[in-house]
Amino acid sequence: MYDFSEDSVLLCLSSEPYDGEEYIRDYDEYLKRLEAYVVEKYNEQGYLENIRATEYHRIALAMYSLGGNPENILTGAASINLIYDGVFDFHGGSPGLQGTNGLIYALMAADAKQYTELENSINTRQTLINELLLNQGENGAFSLDPNLGGDYDITAMALQALAPYKEQPEVNAAIEKALF
Repeated sequence: MYDFSEDSVLLCLSSEPYDGEEYIRDYDEYLKRLEAYVVEKYNEQGYLENIRATEYHRIALAMYSLGGNPENILTGAASINLIYDGVFDFHGGSPGLQGTNGLIYALMAADAKQYTELENSINTRQTLINELLLNQGENGAFSLDPNLGGDYDITAMALQALAPYKEQPEVNAAIEKALF
């Protein structure tokens, strides 16, 4: 079996039929453990991650798919908002600090439930889109790093993240370039 993180497996398996003997079955217990992990990281360092923005997005998507609320993880007197902290006000600045993957997953996390951008957000959906479009190669492909050749997997993920914005002429042109 592949060595995936538990939340990645849950993200996929929560909507697919599977053999319950092989994977985590108690989603509620896992959700509690995931929330405890986030609270522990915030208590230790004040944030979840400062370079790997996808740590926020991966956990937020898993929580959302399991019925949790990534915008309101209770820590006692306060709450943690993984969408705001990992997408719109990422500790490291742009989620693109991690590379194209950070931008792709930021859009996917923001759009999972049409989460609201706050007025004072560092990043908006549009700034994420614009930065992602800058990472498209001359041949239309996307890669983890714009200085590398194109990658089918990353291109497919970029197209998935950009699809909700295909009415924007620049986005539609990028999608067309990647497909044809």
